[in-house]
Amino acid sequence: MVGPLVGRRAGTAALALTTTALAIGGTGVLAQAGVVSLAVAPSSQSAPTGQGLLRVAHLSPSTGAVDMYAEGPGLPLTKVAGSVSYRGLTDYLPAAPGVYTLQARPAGAAATTAPALTASVAVTAGSAQTAAFVDVGPNAAPQAELLSDRTTAPPAGSALVRVISAAAGVGAVDVTARGGGPLADDVFYGAASDYATVDARTWTMDVTTSSGQSTQVTLPVGSRRWAP
Repeated sequence: MVGPLVGRRAGTAALALTTTALAIGGTGVLAQAGVVSLAVAPSSQSAPTGQGLLRVAHLSPSTGAVDMYAEGPGLPLTKVAGSVSYRGLTDYLPAAPGVYTLQARPAGAAATTAPALTASVAVTAGSAQTAAFVDVGPNAAPQAELLSDRTTAPPAGSALVRVISAAAGVGAVDVTARGGGPLADDVFYGAASDYATVDARTWTMDVTTSSGQSTQVTLPVGSRRWAP
């Protein structure tokens, strides 16, 4: 069965998603800004024995804050996270192998309310996955893109990072860490780059879109350890 959300300490130590609004083109942050997410892998992590890890990223700018529900093997429909807004991320759920249904309802709505977003996810033992809700369906309707999260440990003093493009309407994104090389090349909205190993420190990154917009962002990248 799915247990309760991994606690704040453990969730922070797990694959942390840091979203940074980039004022590309000088427009509003949520209207037409580029949003780049850095997914930082921990130094070590594992799911409970025989289980997998599952979490949800809210990357749909057309959808307001939601309450997340899960239903799966041995688990009735259960609210697992509340008031998750655009660019928000739930903590990991430890889940027994099987197929789970994820549902998002407007924040504060009753569990009987029709879900605004629904997705099915297959969980296998030892896996770690992120179901990212993005506006890529027919007529830009929200749908889930499943991302496989890496669980191997980087060298001491380093971190594994990848870029997830959470910006609709700006085209593919390139991201380069100054002094650390490229982190992403032609990553489209809803997609993720491969993981890269970087030193655990504060990085300045250059972000460029295929539409010719560019900006810079400074982000701390820490070396973290799984702490269940």
